[in-house]
Amino acid sequence: MSKDFVFKLRKEKPDKRIKTSPRERLVIAVLFVFTVILSLFFWLKVELKYWWQNWRQPTTYHFER
Repeated sequence: MSKDFVFKLRKEKPDKRIKTSPRERLVIAVLFVFTVILSLFFWLKVELKYWWQNWRQPTTYHFER
C-alpha cells in the first residue's frame, strides 16, 4: 500500500460545525450562567418562603382533654 492510497483514505472531511467566535461563546456562557443563577434564586425563594411559613407557625400538638 502506497502512502498516497492511505492519504486518500484519510481525506480531510469538511468541518460541519458552526463556527463561533470567542465573543459569541462568551455571550452564550454568560447567558447560560445567568439563567441558571436566576432559576436557582427563584427556586430558593419559593423554598425559603415555605420554610419561613412553617417556622413561624409551627404545628402545635395541644390535644384537648
